[in-house]
Amino acid sequence: MTHAYTTLRRRGFSLIELLMAIFILGIGLISIASLLPAGIVLQQRAEDELMGPLVASDALGLIRSRLAPGDFGSWWDFYDAQQDYFYERGEDASAVGLASGTIGKLFNARETQPAAWLSHDVWPWQRPAVVTSVGLSDSSDPAASFGTLDVFNSLAYEGLAESVGEHTLPAGHPWRRFQFFDPQDTSQTAKGIPFDLFHLSIPRVLITPEERSWPRPDVSGRTPKYFWDCAFRKVGEEVQVAVFVYRVKGSSLSVPPWSPGPIQDSTSDDGGLVPLLHMVNLAEASLPFTPWTVGLDGRHDDTQIGGASADDQFEPADRNWDWQRNNQYLLDQYGTIHRVLSGRKDAKSTLTLTAPVPAPVVSTQLDRLDLDQDSATDDPQMYTASTVLPARSMGLMSRTTDFPTGLMHPDSQLPVVDRLWHLPLHVESADGLGYELIPVYVTVGNL
Repeated sequence: MTHAYTTLRRRGFSLIELLMAIFILGIGLISIASLLPAGIVLQQRAEDELMGPLVASDALGLIRSRLAPGDFGSWWDFYDAQQDYFYERGEDASAVGLASGTIGKLFNARETQPAAWLSHDVWPWQRPAVVTSVGLSDSSDPAASFGTLDVFNSLAYEGLAESVGEHTLPAGHPWRRFQFFDPQDTSQTAKGIPFDLFHLSIPRVLITPEERSWPRPDVSGRTPKYFWDCAFRKVGEEVQVAVFVYRVKGSSLSVPPWSPGPIQDSTSDDGGLVPLLHMVNLAEASLPFTPWTVGLDGRHDDTQIGGASADDQFEPADRNWDWQRNNQYLLDQYGTIHRVLSGRKDAKSTLTLTAPVPAPVVSTQLDRLDLDQDSATDDPQMYTASTVLPARSMGLMSRTTDFPTGLMHPDSQLPVVDRLWHLPLHVESADGLGYELIPVYVTVGNL
């Protein structure tokens, strides 16, 4: 009896052994559970890398189905049309005055006027107008709604809607000079992206918020996960479009799903609405940035990326600093795309870029014909995307060290970047709701 009882007692577990087993099992489960967030992040990153190009390709296909290079015009055509208008009315003095005033505005303010865009058939990246309110007129387009992209701002021009875009930038902003205007308007008020004057009216090209969402809303009730926005630029006869793909997170679970549209500008006095894409001027005197060169191998260099080094000023709440954040996509004025490999979190951190996609768009040769009429033939004649710049712009711009935009850096012979377009990372919708934007992919294509 004693032997049987002893054997039976050895087959059991003490409370201490049970607790130890649970403790060891808990450690193992916690270790496995700690891998789940990292796995989710990697899975999301893989999905973004797969879906980003697909969404961008779908966006390019949609844009190309509605736009052709011939739909876009030259901003200079409207200055010519205005002079022709006054000549036809017999007001030669007014036409001459407008011509001289235009030359003065374009070429005298060289600190704010990019040299690479002084060619008549070239204009920089411009964001389409974004509808902010739609009128009650029966003649308004049924596709027009809040957040609709109106590429040429036709609805606002015809008084059928209100919109924001480059035409609503502050008076005197250089971007307004690259917009079309009514030739009868002597103040040359900016109206929108230039269109081809052979059109009898402003082309109406609308892209709704639903069309900029992926997957697009359908009867299945699927919630869109990816969204896109775009900008256009013209170089000679070539028109390019840049597509920015992104995801969105609400600031809380109670925030409704995101709908592409204008966002609130907290830096303006009236808190007005602005387009989603943000442009930062690295040569702006009020910002602690300086222009930098394209062609780096990804390493950080204090002399080449000013304002992005350790102990430099850093304002994480300011939209102008979002271009320095981790995994950000950057588009410069040449159409080159950059990716932030290691972004800044505070004033003690530095910025590292991935090597940009090579896009040599500036080349030089000697000014053998003395086009700038300075009695010398040793000046560089600059080309931008095979478009020669006007002689007067060469004479003014090639001699200033304060404004190198569009020129080759004298030491590295690399193009100089002073304008960047990017997605803001924290925004407020028109309703004042907060959202976080996650850049997924950026591409540039020709129409």
